[in-house]
Amino acid sequence: MKAEDIKAMLREDRTEWNALSATLDAHPDDVLFNPGSWNSRDIYAHLAHCMSHSISQLEAILSGTTIPATSDTEDEENARWKEEDETLSLEQAREWANKEFQRRLQLIESIAPDKWSEKLDAMARGDGADHYRDHREYIKL
Repeated sequence: MKAEDIKAMLREDRTEWNALSATLDAHPDDVLFNPGSWNSRDIYAHLAHCMSHSISQLEAILSGTTIPATSDTEDEENARWKEEDETLSLEQAREWANKEFQRRLQLIESIAPDKWSEKLDAMARGDGADHYRDHREYIKL
């Protein structure tokens, strides 16, 4: 991947992240997604989990190792994460998600253009702008 393509991807990621964050912050106590009655805290925590996982996957690809797959379905994993995160405050979840977002950007920026592969590109984009955009579209106010 060319350096300008990476920069464009990260610009789009930042734009979508900022739009999603603005929506979540504007409706801190509202139910934003059903089923499951997800609020801003739940969505921030979900995104933090997703980015943490994808960062681990990116690092594994770069080091030539693999991360064992879970037997959970996506819905089971999301439900488990939501339950685990019930004690987080909105501020804690937001801070965690922003930290993971920055970690993700830094990792992607650190990858030399000649190291990119289709697999790496797919993994990097999987938890980027499209994911954030999807979550904004799920939000029903």
